[in-house]
Amino acid sequence: MEGEFHFTYQIGECRGFTQDGKKSTISIVIAPLKVSDNGQEFKLQSGCNFWKSCQNQGCQYSQISYGGPKKN
Repeated sequence: MEGEFHFTYQIGECRGFTQDGKKSTISIVIAPLKVSDNGQEFKLQSGCNFWKSCQNQGCQYSQISYGGPKKN
């Protein structure tokens, strides 16, 4: 695949931000974090700026949806 691609962030509203069992609506930024290319296709992984503090299990960006915070 040949060409030029431009990736940018997106500002939005999250209505499912969950912390300490309470849901609220906050402003978020979704930004591209990683772009990979296997020669056939591109894969774009994005993330939210509140991924570490959100406890919404249904959100693809929250840390808890990846199995929870890492234990030290």
